[in-house]
Amino acid sequence: MGVGVDRDPAPCLERQAQQPLRRVQPLRPAVDLHRDVEPRAGGAIVALGNAAQGLHPVAAQGLNLGLRDAQDLADAFARQTTDATVATTEPVAAPAPAASEAPALCTDRPTKATSACTVPKGMVQIESDLINFTRIEIGGVKVDTILYTSPTIKYGIGDSTDIEASISPYETIHVHGGGFGSESISGVGDLYLKVKQRLTDPNATNQFALLPFIKIPTAKLGIGNRKVEGGLIGTGQFGLGNGFTLTVSPEADLMSDGDLHGRHVQLVGALNLGKALTSTVSASVEVWSAQNFDPSGTVHQYSIDGGLAWVARPNLQFDVGANLGLNQATPDGQVYAGISTRF
Repeated sequence: MGVGVDRDPAPCLERQAQQPLRRVQPLRPAVDLHRDVEPRAGGAIVALGNAAQGLHPVAAQGLNLGLRDAQDLADAFARQTTDATVATTEPVAAPAPAASEAPALCTDRPTKATSACTVPKGMVQIESDLINFTRIEIGGVKVDTILYTSPTIKYGIGDSTDIEASISPYETIHVHGGGFGSESISGVGDLYLKVKQRLTDPNATNQFALLPFIKIPTAKLGIGNRKVEGGLIGTGQFGLGNGFTLTVSPEADLMSDGDLHGRHVQLVGALNLGKALTSTVSASVEVWSAQNFDPSGTVHQYSIDGGLAWVARPNLQFDVGANLGLNQATPDGQVYAGISTRF
């Protein structure tokens, strides 16, 4: 549709100015945008010219305003296209890890030393032997102990605290040799309940933690001593650089006397040196000792231990290890294989 435009609007405006004013026309938009304009696909509305202005038609500016608005809209589209092109050609930084992302899997396996790390809040971690065989020989009599799994179940109850429960659901003790024939006893082991409290920031180079525990006598006499016992483990882990970590785990226990009629102290310690061989494989070697001050006679035990761990997936670890006794009171040898997982 053609639009007539007065090439020289001055005479027309002059004539209009000489006419008497009959009534006042309120200035308002031709439509109520909130009521009369229906949303279009995409949820966006663009109003141009008289549809967007409150200027009365008597000013004869509808066409001019419409052309100006159309030009502004075209410029806006041009700027948006340019910005999008620049954005797609600029390098994109890798997204930052989520603040709630769980740390790397950290376990108390495979050796005897206790780590300072705790299970992340709200997560469950299971660490268990798949098989564990121990032999001690005294005076020609051999005592073999086999654990058919021995899971430790951990649950993170805070950012630096977890609770733990350990039990061997089935174990066998076999006594043989020395001219005494052969005898075996089997059953469930004792239940250990623990709380681990990390004392330092999880990102600190050196880590410290405390782990009080109590033993509930769930094993029958012969496998256990049917007495409640407990203790406190302290641990410190020190980053040495080049993938090396030194772990020191002192422990003090309150034990039942051998005659089951009193209590005495046992002191235990482990000094462990670990090394990350690759991003998923680590090895460790440690020396361990226990001094059991039973009134009937102090028992000294010493061993040298070694372990190898492989993190197959972020929340799955396999390990193997062996402990070698260094004196007669210590088991001659112990070999085991285990698994740890977290969810």
